[in-house]
This record gives sequence, structure tokens and C-alpha cells, in this order.
Amino acid sequence: MKFLYALEFSAIPSIKFIGDLDATQVLRYVKEQYENSTASFYQYSFYDHEAAELFFNNTVLVLQQQRIIEVGHNYCFILHGANDYGWAAALAKNLAEFRAQPVASPATVVGFARQGNLN
Repeated sequence: MKFLYALEFSAIPSIKFIGDLDATQVLRYVKEQYENSTASFYQYSFYDHEAAELFFNNTVLVLQQQRIIEVGHNYCFILHGANDYGWAAALAKNLAEFRAQPVASPATVVGFARQGNLN
């Protein structure tokens, strides 16, 4: 994304990262909030044969005022200019409300199983 930012705006961005997010909710929020200021919209999608549908992997919104938002599988990058720290911090705080529920990892059992018929 840094390269796209530099290409689009001839500047180096400041970057905010928010992880552990529900990407579907984040994308819905970002599209609604920045519908009128989105200059370009790029999406990388994949086709799931079992579900028979396309799912997005990464979405990039190039906004006006030298801003870019990338929404990925469980994260979001906010790229902005040197004078946009307040905007980016407020957006990060809003997006943090879409924190994904942690996925429980399976229990790990370490040891030996004793078979009754081996005694």
C-alpha cells in the first residue's frame, strides 16, 4: 500500500494498523462513511466453489485528501498524510469496535494414552 500511496499522492504516508477485525463489518462501515469521498475502489476476490460465490480478500479505497484504507481478512491499514493524525486516530477507534471474536484453539493434549489391552 505504501507504493500505491506514493504513486497516487507523491508522498510518504503515515500508517495506522488495526488487527483482529471482522472485515465484513469494517468494509461495510468504511464504504458507507466514505461513499462520497472515494476516488478509487480496488478489490482482490476469490471464488469459493463450495459456496458458489466470490469472497473478497483485500479491498483498497483511495480517498480524497490523500487517504487510503485497506481492509484485509482480519485487519485494516489506514494510510494518511502528515496533517491527518486526528482523522486517522478517530477512524481507528471507530473500527476497533468491529473487533472479531477470538477463535478458540483446540485443546492440546501432551502425554501417553494407556491402552487397556496392552497391559
